[in-house]
Amino acid sequence: MILAQDRAVFLPALFFAVTFLVLYIGSVNAVIHNVVHPALRATAVAIFVFIINLGGRRSRPPSSGSSPIGGSRSRPPCCMLPVLVFFAGLIALAAATVIGADIRRLGGRASGVPDRG
Repeated sequence: MILAQDRAVFLPALFFAVTFLVLYIGSVNAVIHNVVHPALRATAVAIFVFIINLGGRRSRPPSSGSSPIGGSRSRPPCCMLPVLVFFAGLIALAAATVIGADIRRLGGRASGVPDRG
């Protein structure tokens, strides 16, 4: 998608890339709400949103053009996004190995529901 020169290739590739790139957000928000103390949830979600937006910011100079199709682009920063997404996926997989134990360990205490026993 990033290197596509034709609109007929770029637009469908953009649609699928963005769709699959944001599928994880709901799951991560659910995990944040399950493991973070209620008093800190807003802060945790704000940090999460800040971090995911850092990856989406343009890292090209403003003079390189604004159109993704036919405009002048700085290819190296654009091509770094798939590499960053790959490493973010590895970190998410590593986190997935411990999150189940964290949720079981908390046993509902982080959800704001009082422990009955």
